[in-house]
Amino acid sequence: SVFNDDLYKFQWYLENNGQFAGIPGADIRLTQESINKTNHKPLIAVIDQGVFRNPDLIGFDFDRSYNIAQSEADVTPYYLEDFHGTHVSGVIAAKPNNKFGIAGICPQCSVFNMNIFPPGSGSTSHDLVNGILLSALQGADIISMSLGSPQYSEYEEFLIEKLTQQGIIFVAAAGNDAVEDKSYPAGYENVISVGATDNTDLKASFSNYGEWVLIYAPGEHIISTCSVKSFCFSSGTSMATPLVSGIIGLLKTQNPDLTYEETVELLQKTADITPEGLLRVNADKALEEIKLKEELD
Repeated sequence: SVFNDDLYKFQWYLENNGQFAGIPGADIRLTQESINKTNHKPLIAVIDQGVFRNPDLIGFDFDRSYNIAQSEADVTPYYLEDFHGTHVSGVIAAKPNNKFGIAGICPQCSVFNMNIFPPGSGSTSHDLVNGILLSALQGADIISMSLGSPQYSEYEEFLIEKLTQQGIIFVAAAGNDAVEDKSYPAGYENVISVGATDNTDLKASFSNYGEWVLIYAPGEHIISTCSVKSFCFSSGTSMATPLVSGIIGLLKTQNPDLTYEETVELLQKTADITPEGLLRVNADKALEEIKLKEELD
């Protein structure tokens, strides 16, 4: 059940056997058996920065991707600006079992990118809304947003509600300010807000928290694709978010019609309870549960 990717040993979030002074079992419990091939290929939009063409990103759809931040026709859609979008995407889309790089968690998902960050600066609500709309037009089943701001927007919430009713599932990072305050879009209704845990199953020191955070996932020292050739570690609720998006992708390979409510219920019901009483996602349990449900139905 172990993956043969050469950096797999650093992926404590898939299999924690105490490396980096971690606690064995403080992981999302993803095995090769969990990611059985199916006919459904869920489509996940990663709204973020641009994505480098790392050779491990075999499950990545560059043709569907779009650069909203730079719309001049002669600009290449992917600029060398930051690793963030590449790192987040690799967590889901890196090819497992190719003896190279890392094991992505949903190889049968197709992942594409909406780049909404101009080089060296933050994004706007306007660009986020455009990224969401274009992701929906491209057929996204899941929209993953490793970004956030304290700014509430009635229109963003309204748009997310409407698209959730059409079956799109939104996942967003709870934020890295170690506070209980809501960050948006994670704090909206109909968004699965993701907090971060460390390799001892405690809340990551930076992670936002509170009743509004629906699920936690590993988010500290996460290794993923970094640039055209490299891999690197990064920490943040940004890294926990694609783990949850990828797991929802796996669940949707079993049941493409999974709704937001059903997804939240399934993730929370099958989560492991950490020493601090947080619900940390468990991929294998969630997949077992949905397979059981499919058989019963």
